Amino acid sequence: MSCQLHLISKICNLLQLKQFLNPNTAQTNTTDTADFSDWNEDWGDPQDETSPSQSPFDTQLEEANKEDDWLSDCEVSVSSLGEIITIGRKDKLAVLQINYEGSGSTILTILWKGVVAEYAREAVTSVLCLPLISHKRSAEGAPEWTCIIVGFNTGYVRIYDETGTKVLDQMLHNESVMSVKCKTYIPPRYFTYSDHGIRREKTEELTVLYETVVVSLDGFGLFQTLRACKNRAAMAAATGSSDLELPPLSYKKWGLKGQGQAMDHISVGQYSPNPFDQMQTASVAGFKERISSTPPTCSVFACTGDNPYIGVYHAMDGESYELLNNVTEVATKLLSVGAKKLMSWGASYFRKSEPQSEAEKTQSKITPATPSFRRHGIFDERRFGQSISISPSGTDAAVTDSLGRVLLVDTRKGIIRRMWKGYRQAQVGWMMVKERSSSRQQYRRHAFFLVIYAPKRGLLEIWLAANGPRVGAFNVGKGCRLIYPGCSMLGLNSSSYKLVKGKLFQCFLLKPDGELLDINIPFHLALSDANSKRAHDQQLMVLLKSALRAEDDNTQLSATDIWEPISKMKLTLSHRNALSKILSLKQITSDVALTIIQNIVKLVKTTNQKKALAAAASKGADDGDGDLPIDVECRMLLELCDSLKLLIEMHTTLRQWCQVESDTKVVDLSSLLPVDEVSSLLQTDFSVKSSRKVGFSADSQLNLCNFLVMFDTEHGHKIKLRLLNADEMAVLGQILFEPCLKYEIEFEKLRELVESLQLQPRYMLDLILRYYFSLQNPSTSYLPVLESIIYSLYTAHQEMEASGAPEEVSSTQEPATPDLLTPNPDFDHSSAFMTQSHEVSWWTHIRDQCESVTCFKSYLHIALVCRSICIKETNNLTNEFPDSSDDNKKEAGTCESGDELWEHLSVEVILWNLSIKHLEDVSKLNKLLKHKVNINCNSKSKELPNVTVKDIKTGNKGLVGELVGRWCLSNQLPAADLLKYDTDLDNNSDTAEKDVMGPYGELRKAFPISLTPDTVYANASWEFVSHWNKDTSSIYLLKFALDYLACIANGCLRHGICLMIWNTYLLKKVSALVSLVEKVGKTPKDRLCVKEVGMDTATTAEFMTVVCDYMEIFLQANCDFSEPLIYKEEPRWASEDTTGHSLVQMACQWKETNYRLLKHHSNLLSLVTAILTFNMKSVKIMTLFDHNGQAAFFQQLTSHPYMGIEGKDDLMSVHRTEFLCRILLNSVERLPDRATVQTASRQIRVDPTSDAMRWPEIVMKLAESFLLDTDHLRKHHVSLLVSHGYDLLALEVVPFMKNSQLAYVSMLELCAQRFSHFMLESNQETLTEITSAASPALINWLNERYTGGIAARDVPMTDTNSLLLHIVQGLHSTPKELRFAQELYSLTADRC
Repeated sequence: MSCQLHLISKICNLLQLKQFLNPNTAQTNTTDTADFSDWNEDWGDPQDETSPSQSPFDTQLEEANKEDDWLSDCEVSVSSLGEIITIGRKDKLAVLQINYEGSGSTILTILWKGVVAEYAREAVTSVLCLPLISHKRSAEGAPEWTCIIVGFNTGYVRIYDETGTKVLDQMLHNESVMSVKCKTYIPPRYFTYSDHGIRREKTEELTVLYETVVVSLDGFGLFQTLRACKNRAAMAAATGSSDLELPPLSYKKWGLKGQGQAMDHISVGQYSPNPFDQMQTASVAGFKERISSTPPTCSVFACTGDNPYIGVYHAMDGESYELLNNVTEVATKLLSVGAKKLMSWGASYFRKSEPQSEAEKTQSKITPATPSFRRHGIFDERRFGQSISISPSGTDAAVTDSLGRVLLVDTRKGIIRRMWKGYRQAQVGWMMVKERSSSRQQYRRHAFFLVIYAPKRGLLEIWLAANGPRVGAFNVGKGCRLIYPGCSMLGLNSSSYKLVKGKLFQCFLLKPDGELLDINIPFHLALSDANSKRAHDQQLMVLLKSALRAEDDNTQLSATDIWEPISKMKLTLSHRNALSKILSLKQITSDVALTIIQNIVKLVKTTNQKKALAAAASKGADDGDGDLPIDVECRMLLELCDSLKLLIEMHTTLRQWCQVESDTKVVDLSSLLPVDEVSSLLQTDFSVKSSRKVGFSADSQLNLCNFLVMFDTEHGHKIKLRLLNADEMAVLGQILFEPCLKYEIEFEKLRELVESLQLQPRYMLDLILRYYFSLQNPSTSYLPVLESIIYSLYTAHQEMEASGAPEEVSSTQEPATPDLLTPNPDFDHSSAFMTQSHEVSWWTHIRDQCESVTCFKSYLHIALVCRSICIKETNNLTNEFPDSSDDNKKEAGTCESGDELWEHLSVEVILWNLSIKHLEDVSKLNKLLKHKVNINCNSKSKELPNVTVKDIKTGNKGLVGELVGRWCLSNQLPAADLLKYDTDLDNNSDTAEKDVMGPYGELRKAFPISLTPDTVYANASWEFVSHWNKDTSSIYLLKFALDYLACIANGCLRHGICLMIWNTYLLKKVSALVSLVEKVGKTPKDRLCVKEVGMDTATTAEFMTVVCDYMEIFLQANCDFSEPLIYKEEPRWASEDTTGHSLVQMACQWKETNYRLLKHHSNLLSLVTAILTFNMKSVKIMTLFDHNGQAAFFQQLTSHPYMGIEGKDDLMSVHRTEFLCRILLNSVERLPDRATVQTASRQIRVDPTSDAMRWPEIVMKLAESFLLDTDHLRKHHVSLLVSHGYDLLALEVVPFMKNSQLAYVSMLELCAQRFSHFMLESNQETLTEITSAASPALINWLNERYTGGIAARDVPMTDTNSLLLHIVQGLHSTPKELRFAQELYSLTADRC
């Protein structure tokens, strides 16, 4: 891959553009170089020609060349995005824009053209296209618009947009503009070094060069000004206003002191000298010079021209250039009118009387320049600088001169680093190329290339800038224009730079025929000549990757196609990388891999032999037939190939073993365990979904690539295992042990095959355990083979311990012995057990591995196998060390060691039996957790995970109860159902719920202490409340929690759970809600409730209702508080690894709460609930409590604050009574229609759980707590019920009053009001009849009682008569009212 020129676009209507810029252009086609139509005509006498030496052919050819060289006298600029091109010539300017065609190609069309000169003899001298980044969110990273900066010979700098609209106009100096350049933002990560003291993070800056000064404009201020001017111009165009006031630019002006004529310039950037440079300068100046601790910062500019040829100027920052502007303005204002006239008279006397132009008037306002001193320069009287271009890094600059040289100059030191000759009128540009990103590379390198165009030769060359060779050359023809923008987009920063959309071009080539080309340079060309072989191999690596990608698509790999690019590689490192790339393919086969490895070995040996023979021949020595020396890289590659070949052959053998057909045999399991345990254990249902979803049945998991990646072959012939995770260990275990388990391959063959891997016995044990745990349903036929493998590994482990060689558990360390799996016939088993180290024993390690998995069937198989091995070893020791006399024991000490070994193995058998029991218990627990009681439940809780034996051992002591509580939550199991089922289990009764509840009964038998009913209810209640706290809108979960809380029989446990729920979940929300209600004085709006409490208004009312029920349970638990429970652990699960206390333990540790304080909070919550339920307004709830009572709210319920004495404040009692009466009124108004309450059979139909029925009882409890008169409240309640027509409900309240006569008198008053209303609504005849029948005293009494205050006036007369009958029967203390009642009863009976 080499340098390339890519076509970006081509100018459309090129002839029209050339005629506009230069009207003198011939009206001929640009592609015709000469016209020979008059070749056969009479040529005439050569002497008649004015120029006898010039033929017609030469004249036409010269005109054609001039026409092709039309770009030479134009000012051209291209934006960094390549979408805008600006061409200016003399007083004209044309703007071209890229447009896309339907075929996907692009063309450059004229967007705007016109005359931009505003004064006579004004011409364009410099053009710059500068895109401005958009800060709109919809167009992040894209340019908002492109400003066109044009410099004129009058000193004006005008800025236009793409449509030719003038955005800004200002004269910065009264000389001709020589060049306009811009420096934009570049991220500092590309230039992490900071040599020469130059700050590598470029700041944005626009610089304008005049003949003797440099004007600098800050990029940020310019960006803001241009945006404002663009908006103002758009508004002026929209309103049709022609008067556009353009704001002035703020700038710095530096004078080039000592510079002759400046032709071009660059801005190097900010410079701060380092201490060494300061000391060097001070040493030259004299020994008395001192250096500053804070060196000044200056701006560095470099100019080229004549006298000096190259000059570097330092402009000290911080000097008051603005002070000169202020002095000028003040001096102008101080000029009097007379002085102005005098100056004008003098000017008219010494000059011609010509009117001043606008440009001349503006010159009087020009700010003088601040002088800058030349730091150093290069003087050459014969050399004249034409142009200078700075590199993207800012460290180097390329300068062209009049003698046809191109010089590479250090911008800091001012020295010439390199020179190119023979490039007359050269045009230069820079390219920065970054290395292609790689996942293993943290930083990407970058290289700088210098692009040189020689127009005299029509040659475009690309050089490695500093000291490299020419890497590319193109014959592009004469008359081209190399364009180097030197900037990207204005307004970029560290964040917006990453969002830039589109490609940012660095160099363009504009050809005379209108083609715009882009230059592409690959990074590998930046490598030096010494690494040219590496570049060659990199290209071959690209071809190899393409071949592998093509083979990947066909899923077939051919060794011939792969070997072709490898055979051409020259470096050993390239062969190594190619081999790694090939072996990383998943579809690579063993045959192809072996073929490639053998070919690489032959190639390396042949190449090394040729090198050795050539070296020997050059020295004149003949080594004969001796071994030729091999370099280090070749030797390492050969060792790598040997190791890979060994692994590939091993993988091939293992895969061939898996293709052998095996006969299915009936396995006798009586040797593993007693016959009675076979049916009970192996037939147990362990079908629990495994949490590890890894399947190894597919061949993709067992391919060669996955096998090789597990080994580290970078250390010569030593093959080491890498650090593998659990899944990778399972795959390796399947590759190694699947032939033994499924295809009956002897373990001895496997041991001989993997002998070169030098695997540790314990690591091989881990491999087979991981593989066996990955099996979803292992067969019982694997048990004998599994037993033999584990026993062989166990024996090798014991031999290793007896020999004193420490075993390294890590897979990446070198084993201590070369052959650990070969049994030793002279090995003494008893001595091995006597040398137990501090490390974890063999069987404990296996149990730890088993207890961490959820594949319980594999766990059971391994546990049975290990127990069988321990039993057999115990029996063998019993036969080897029979009982003997004490004399024999003294003579031979082997019996003592045998007894200790026998004791150790007996303990291991017991531990394995206990492990199997643990497995049975946990399998029952997991079965319950997966059991669904209510399939249609809408629980939002996550699926319960599988539990392992290790989880139970290392978890808190109440983990089993917590899991059962979560199971109740996931099934939304009602507390009543679980309570009934627990009762039936305790009574040993058979009910239908046993089938519904599933394995709950079996689990209770497995964990009788951990799953007592109170423990389950407590954990279920806690889980429901915890889940409600995550979704506070689900109040039904809180109701479920209270149901379970009420089922707890033990008062101490119920009290502790209530207190923990209050402190953890309810206290914060309740206190916030009470404060909010007190603040607003009514039911809060939804927005406030959601903000403060996290619930809407309707949910808060329901929430407070449930909290009131919770407080009732809490109060009852306080009364039932008894001695704390004595927590016991399951004897089978007692372990020292258990961490944390159970919920029951924490609940029973709380002290008893203060009943009065608890009741105090209950009263407050009941009052707040009433406000939320009935939407009451204008209520300040805290006014119903005194200062002591208010201070006691929301303190610790176990504390005893002073709350005063209830009933002492009469005014407080009056306020409380009034508020309770309001509650009674709202509750009565909530009653349904009277037709549904009582019927003809006089049966009451009101839901007792409704607000209308519950709240009167709550009010009476509050009255008793506040020490109020309950008879007064009940009398008021009766009056309200009778007033609303609920006579029967009122009669139910009367028996609860201590003085029922008050209620009867009140009901009689209301009956009189009803009858008075009846008389008022009756006709004259009925009224006369009633008046004649009643006594005058009754009539007067009825008239006095009618006030119109009853709520229900249409009560049937039969209901009134029935109520009067109860009044007559109950009223006995007041004879007068009794007489009126009897007479009124008679009148109503006549009207029924």
